[in-house]
Amino acid sequence: MKRIFPFAGRLLCVLILLIGANGCLKDKVTNTYQIQTPVYETLTQARSVIKAGGGSPLQAPGKIVVYKNYIFLNEESKGVHVVDNTNPALPKNISFINIPGNIDISVKDDILYADEAYGDLVAIDIKDPSRAVVKKYIPQIFNTYYNSGTTLNPDSVQVITGWITRDTTLNVASGNMPQLYYSGVVCSGCTSFLAAAPGANSGNGTKAVNGSTSAFAISNNDLYALSYGSRINVVDISSAANPDLVNQVNLTDYTQTIYPFGNKLFLGAYDGMSIFDISDPSTPVKQGSFAHVRTCDPVITDGQHAFVTLRSGTTCQGYTNELDVLDITDLSNPVLLKTYPLTNPRGLCKDGDLLFICDGTDGLKIYDAADINHLTPIKATGGFEANDVIAGNGIAIVLAADGLYQFDYSDIQNIHQISKIDVHAAQL
Repeated sequence: MKRIFPFAGRLLCVLILLIGANGCLKDKVTNTYQIQTPVYETLTQARSVIKAGGGSPLQAPGKIVVYKNYIFLNEESKGVHVVDNTNPALPKNISFINIPGNIDISVKDDILYADEAYGDLVAIDIKDPSRAVVKKYIPQIFNTYYNSGTTLNPDSVQVITGWITRDTTLNVASGNMPQLYYSGVVCSGCTSFLAAAPGANSGNGTKAVNGSTSAFAISNNDLYALSYGSRINVVDISSAANPDLVNQVNLTDYTQTIYPFGNKLFLGAYDGMSIFDISDPSTPVKQGSFAHVRTCDPVITDGQHAFVTLRSGTTCQGYTNELDVLDITDLSNPVLLKTYPLTNPRGLCKDGDLLFICDGTDGLKIYDAADINHLTPIKATGGFEANDVIAGNGIAIVLAADGLYQFDYSDIQNIHQISKIDVHAAQL
């Protein structure tokens, strides 16, 4: 017993000293953050990257356009793939035109029209798609990402073209978290947008055929370009390489798609379809409309009927998945004739009596639409998520989540896939 107690006493003293010493220490807490500093360039410097290079893998394809023997395929917010489709069974991805911020495109007389990151419309000569040449900009006709102040001189306007990211560790008081700010100076007139940041058109062979999800449409000598759903930009392209903005028409409904037919424009909005008369090409006038439940909807027409797909799972927040067929005999008062339930329909097109519908994960569905009241299924090709389709001359070009498919439907008894260009996931 005499040996044990002295040891216990010493241990108790050591514990008391440690507790006392710890009470004298101040708490130290650190937190590590990622700080992003913007990289500024003049608009002239930023525009200098709009040029063609070699073929690039598909990663996030968006809108599709067919022109002559080419397929122009938008890579969302990055630019445009050019595919030589002279042989649909062996398409060749021959060029990529870098256009930061690009979402929509169309083509007339070898001029590609595209929106870009800084709110501008750019006209690009693509006679040789591997050597694309910028011909003209129409500045800030889209809902602009920046305010250029009092000047449109591209040498004076500063824009953000990138970010420098670095880790920063800060000491903070226990229980108090500091507010985080982006570093960098205040830049008057600078954009806060970074492109890579955290349809059948009327006309002849010199004009493109756009997919039904397009927000661009060409009719005769005019380009009608939606400005982020809020207005129609009317651009005179009678001189294709020298486009001229002639009007801007405000819209009352948020509109996603635009489809020309004759002297009419059919617009798909989140809560309905509207028809604009373009007898005076520079002044579209609303002629009629059809209201539906809140959902996103591309629309096409054959002159007698309008076909509208409605789907759920979008920013439009709807829950309806169907095809609406409308009688447009009276353009001022479209009438719903028939509704067909579908899985998750998106883009669509019509070739004669054949109706092609991209039904999401159910793939491409083809119907005999000779009798509008009784669509007859001809073929369903599943196994991929279909988004938009352009069909003609016995070839259906289908844009899907995993690639660009082509189907031969020249014999409706033997519709079959003839080619595919795969999508390759972006490397992180």
